[in-house]
Amino acid sequence: MKINKMKNLNPNYITGFADAESTFCVSIQKNSNFKSGWRVKASFQLHLHKKDLRLLECFQKSLGVGAITVPKTADHVTY
Repeated sequence: MKINKMKNLNPNYITGFADAESTFCVSIQKNSNFKSGWRVKASFQLHLHKKDLRLLECFQKSLGVGAITVPKTADHVTY
C-alpha cells in the first residue's frame, strides 16, 4: 500500500481493524492541579509488529491525529 493512497482507507476497515486489535483505556488519577481534583485521561492504542509500521502510518494519515512510537529495542510499534 502506498502512503499517498492512505487517505482512501475505508472507515469500515479502520473500525473493524481497531475493534479486533486496539485498546481503549480511561485512567482516573487524583491531581490537585485540576479544578475537580482529578485527572481523567482517555487513550486509544494499536500495538502491532514492526513489519506493520506502514499500516499504522496509513491509519494515522487517514485519521489525521495521533503519534506512532517505534522503540529501538522492541519488535513492535504503537499508534
